[in-house]
Amino acid sequence: MRNLVATLVAGGVVLVSGCQSAGVADVGAGLGESEPADISDYAAQELIWGDCDPEWLMGSTPSNNRFECASLDVPALYDASMVDVPDFRIAMMRRTPDSGDSLGTIFINPGGPGVSGMDQLQWSPFPDEMVENFTIIGFDPRGVGQSDFA
Repeated sequence: MRNLVATLVAGGVVLVSGCQSAGVADVGAGLGESEPADISDYAAQELIWGDCDPEWLMGSTPSNNRFECASLDVPALYDASMVDVPDFRIAMMRRTPDSGDSLGTIFINPGGPGVSGMDQLQWSPFPDEMVENFTIIGFDPRGVGQSDFA
């Protein structure tokens, strides 16, 4: 169990450090000088987890209360001059631990392009130690599966 936790923590550090390499001002670099968009409203959102829409569940998904869903609005572009571009609504699904007590949260991303993280959450054979002890969250990237324009 200790090795699994160490591996997951190390993987999370790599994932987070990779996500932080480009700041808001860096997005679109090389496309000309522009002002970054104000994203404070996006950052202030609160996720409200609840029952999943039946269309979001795969047929073989266990019918239990371990799966919950939420959505989050994100900008399509981070350039302040692109105010007429609609936002995206990102669909998310989480699986709570079998034990009821979570040691932390693991985000999964199946890669892609065009692959649903919510589907992967439902069909992946995660190790028992992971399912029993961690909250696992999958999401559908912009324009994939249940994520679409807001």
